[in-house]
Amino acid sequence: MSGVTVIWSMVASACLTLAAVHVLVWWRQRTDWAAALFIVSALGTAFLAFVELRSLHAETPWEYGLLLRWAHVPFWVLFVALVGFVRLYFRAGRPWLAWTACGLRTLSLVLNFAFTPNLQYRQITGLHGVRFFGELVPVPEGVTNPWVLVAQASSLVFVIFAADATLTVWRRGARPSAVGLLGTPGDPDNAYRIDKSTLRDGRPTYAGRKTRQFLGRKSPPSDGVFVTAATDG
Repeated sequence: MSGVTVIWSMVASACLTLAAVHVLVWWRQRTDWAAALFIVSALGTAFLAFVELRSLHAETPWEYGLLLRWAHVPFWVLFVALVGFVRLYFRAGRPWLAWTACGLRTLSLVLNFAFTPNLQYRQITGLHGVRFFGELVPVPEGVTNPWVLVAQASSLVFVIFAADATLTVWRRGARPSAVGLLGTPGDPDNAYRIDKSTLRDGRPTYAGRKTRQFLGRKSPPSDGVFVTAATDG
């Protein structure tokens, strides 16, 4: 089994495991819509990883273009779920930025299926191999689709929304020490991660708090920080 297959499979498996654990947590508190969106984002990342893995083994331009087209579906799910999670759990980020980001991403998804082969390319003329983790993986060559700017615009609005949410939480008194959510949704290869497990005052972040609840331990409510942990530094 190649290194590429191992790495992408591990990412997908980790996301599915995280989703499964939080399904059990959410089942005990089904009014927690932030938890539901957390699950959806993990599932979206897992399925995106599977599609990406398949595209890394594509043998023809047509196959690569088709896989790239369908990669927009799980990425749209991931994108919208992350925006919703930030709004519901952290209670931060301007709503109009959230709606604009999701609207542009939805428009890019529609345009993606309106064009052949996909939103990124008007035509894929060939594939050339590059070595990645000791394996040759395909890289497309072709004519870029100018409508890809819509997806890039959604990425820009997402980054602004994320920065706005981070600033809002900062003003509440929680100082983020690392950022784990910002990415470039236009690619699409964004992912969600949490860097540390505690807040400045010793209270756990979202994933840590939910896991402790699942294990039967009570945790005090947390103001949280934007997909990060806070320290006194």
